[in-house]
Amino acid sequence: MRKLILEKLKEKKESPWIFFGVTFTLTWVFWVPAALSGGRIDSFLVMALIFMGGLFGKLVPPIVLPYLTYGKKGWRDYWRRLVDVKRVSPGWWAVTVLLPVFYILFALLGSALAGLEIPMFDVTNPLNIFPLAIFIMLYGPLPEELGWVGYELDRLQARYSALNSSLILGFFWLLWHLPLFFIAGSYQSSEVVFGSLRFWLTFCPGIISLQILQTWIYNNTNRSTLTAVIIHFMVNFTGELLVLTTAHEYFRTAAAVLITVGVVAIWGPKNLTGSDQGPNFEEIVAAKKIKLE
Repeated sequence: MRKLILEKLKEKKESPWIFFGVTFTLTWVFWVPAALSGGRIDSFLVMALIFMGGLFGKLVPPIVLPYLTYGKKGWRDYWRRLVDVKRVSPGWWAVTVLLPVFYILFALLGSALAGLEIPMFDVTNPLNIFPLAIFIMLYGPLPEELGWVGYELDRLQARYSALNSSLILGFFWLLWHLPLFFIAGSYQSSEVVFGSLRFWLTFCPGIISLQILQTWIYNNTNRSTLTAVIIHFMVNFTGELLVLTTAHEYFRTAAAVLITVGVVAIWGPKNLTGSDQGPNFEEIVAAKKIKLE
């Protein structure tokens, strides 16, 4: 049945590349001028351009494209996958929440064994933790994963294996951040630095491994977009709570890469589910009224 469903989806000739074109256009039309302006990220013009790029590039595609693609019924399913906690078993909730915590613990252990300074908490006032969490969630994980995982991942997996879909999505996710590396004062330009060892050994593998793990969890939780949002949030949030040097980031990324390699080896690259059963596309078929006869 799943093979027939995938064939029917392919027959619809709906390009998976439209999402990337719309997202990059709506974001880069603001971010590229910000980079070319030569201004710092704390200047009003640059901050406004970054905000507008994030607003349109992150929100418009995940709100508009699902409706145009799937209609009202599919659009409701799309949002239900963001809020339906019952899709996810307690075990998968534990994996989603605790994996990024394990990365930090691995970094702490590695730092101790290597004789490095243990990273300290970067929040002096505990009352600031909640506003920080809200900002991180609303600016990054929530709007981004609605589009990248909640919408685009299904379209890629209808054509490619789970691993290849993750690699494609991860590559474009990396590329999407490119203008930020040329804006003075941004995290990407001041701490990661384009082309540096930290860029190649932490930023790139970190994004790719996160995307693969998101697909793994997504495919095993009945296409729960919420899990992708939560694990992305936990990675960002735990990283903000501690003062992590480049060496600490190496250990954290090593943990993510090792787990990702294990996941692919054990669950298999085809569906990342340990079987021939991939994501449940029947919901898409029902929404689009595709005849399977």
